[in-house]
Amino acid sequence: MKHRLLYNQRSRPWWYGRKIVLFVSLAVQTLSTLVQVFSPSWTVFCLMFFITGMGQISNFVAAFVLGTEILGRGVRTAFSTAGVNLFFGAGYLMLPLFAYFFRDWRQLLLALTLPGFLFVPLWW
Repeated sequence: MKHRLLYNQRSRPWWYGRKIVLFVSLAVQTLSTLVQVFSPSWTVFCLMFFITGMGQISNFVAAFVLGTEILGRGVRTAFSTAGVNLFFGAGYLMLPLFAYFFRDWRQLLLALTLPGFLFVPLWW
């Protein structure tokens, strides 16, 4: 609920635009997870986990709405039902594979965070 105050209202086309909100929420999610890897205490870890969750849901909503606005009518239905959910499920199915190779939780979290930086060139 807290993410609505920060991201969803600002993603309207007349405010900042969905692309800016998408990349800001992606940066918040990636950077807060990176700070979470090196957190010195449980309190910092929980605070960063809360901020990561805000970035994650805002990232999902902005990407979903941007994708449905860009795509045509025929592809929009497939994207909004199967496309989003299949890739989300595939990501969760790959998590045990990552956890098998990275036994420490800090290494696992770092390995899951670093692909977020691959989206930086998509700004241009």
